[in-house]
Amino acid sequence: MSAQAKILVNEVAVTEEELPERILQATKSKPDVEVHLRADQGVQYGIVVRIIAALTRAGVTKLGMMTAPVEHAPAQ
Repeated sequence: MSAQAKILVNEVAVTEEELPERILQATKSKPDVEVHLRADQGVQYGIVVRIIAALTRAGVTKLGMMTAPVEHAPAQ
């Protein structure tokens, strides 16, 4: 999910309402597949929680959270 709260499933933009059906389609041949959720730092926490709830309603039982490493300023 981008900072603009754009939701992507396999790099294709979807609305929050379309998400459960898209996840069902993407996982129907592999129902035990792990779904990875990545959200940019600027995404509001409440939106991430709603997406997690939508994934759960779509039957996702294995959810991985992807994070980016914290970038530190170079030592001086």
